[in-house]
Amino acid sequence: MLESMGISVEFSHHEGAPGQQEIDLRYADALSTADNIMTFRLVMKQVALEQGVQATFMPKPFSEYPGSGMHTHLSLF
Repeated sequence: MLESMGISVEFSHHEGAPGQQEIDLRYADALSTADNIMTFRLVMKQVALEQGVQATFMPKPFSEYPGSGMHTHLSLF
């Protein structure tokens, strides 16, 4: 789905908490990356709602599980 929207996914895997995923978007120029991140978040939240669940990007929504961090890696060259 993301690829058809022009958002390239480099890698994804399950993380430590239930339902927690790491999804790495492929690098792009700064403006495209910012657009891709915002579109990605919107799409994930909408798909989750359609499946009857909720997607969150909060750093630690549950105290008993590992936290999440929407961290960003930058290359300056």
